[in-house]
Amino acid sequence: MNVPKLFVFAIMLALGLGPLLYGLQSHNWDVVSLVTPKYTPPRIDFDVKYADINVNNEAVTIALLIENKGEVAVILQDVNAALYGPDGAEVGRLQIKNPLRIRPGERGQLNMSLSTTLLALKLVPYFTTSREITLSARGAISVKILGTEALVPLAMELKLSIEQLGISPEKVSINIDRTLRTNNVLKFILRAFNPTWWEAVIEYVEAKLYSSNGTEILPLTLERAVEIKPGTSGELALVARLDEVVIAKLAQYVAAGETFTIKGKARVSILSLHYELSLEYKVAITREQLGI
Repeated sequence: MNVPKLFVFAIMLALGLGPLLYGLQSHNWDVVSLVTPKYTPPRIDFDVKYADINVNNEAVTIALLIENKGEVAVILQDVNAALYGPDGAEVGRLQIKNPLRIRPGERGQLNMSLSTTLLALKLVPYFTTSREITLSARGAISVKILGTEALVPLAMELKLSIEQLGISPEKVSINIDRTLRTNNVLKFILRAFNPTWWEAVIEYVEAKLYSSNGTEILPLTLERAVEIKPGTSGELALVARLDEVVIAKLAQYVAAGETFTIKGKARVSILSLHYELSLEYKVAITREQLGI
C-alpha cells in the first residue's frame, strides 16, 4: 500500500467533509435547513416630526422633518390630511408639491401647504376671542419602500397667531395731511397707510375739533368709507359743515391766535375683524379758509 497517497487522500477527504459536517452539526443535522438560502430583510425605520410653520401672503407651509434610520430609501409620495380648528372643524386641506426621496442615514424636509387666503377666511371667527389658536393636522402620508406603498398616520398640533397671518388692523396708521375748504365744507384730509397683506376698510370715524384750551368746538364726520389695498396709502376726509355761526366761532379762535386739535377714534376692519385707532392731531385753520 502506498502510505503517502493514502495519507494525502485522508487529508483531502477531511478538508472536503469537514465544512459539510460542521454545517450539518450547526443546523442540528437538518439537511433541508442547511441547503435552504437564508435572507435577512433590510431594516426599515424612519421618524416623522413637526419642524416649523411658515406663513406668507400666498401660502401657509407646515414643515415636517423626516429622518431615515433604516437601510433602504424612503419615498414620501403624497399626503392625505387636513387642518382642523380648535373646535375640530376642518379649515383646510394639506398638499405637497413634489415627492421626497430620503436615502438611508439622511434627513429631509417635507413641506405641506395650503392657501393663506382660504385658511385666513376660515380662521377669522376663532380670532375674535383669541390672538393665538391651536390647530391640529390629521391624516396620513403615502410612502413607498422597496416598491411597496404604505400609509403612515399623521397627527400633530401647532399654534398659529393672528400676527402670523398678517391680520393686524392695529398696524394701519393714520396721519394728518392737510386742511382745505370746498364751498361750505371744511375738510381735514388724513392719509392712512396699510402695511398688512389684506385690504383694510376705514368705515367709521368719531371725532371732534377742540380749541387749544380743550374746548369742544364742533363734531367732524367721515366723508365716506375708504378701502386701502395691501401695502398702499389712501386718503380719508373729516368734514365740518360751515355756516355763519360756525365760521364766527372759528374766527374768534383764529383771531386770538389759538391752535386746534382733532381728537377721536377710527374703526379699521380687516377680514371682518375690527380695531379702533385713536386719533389726535394738531391742525391749523387760516383766515383765508374761513373767508374772513
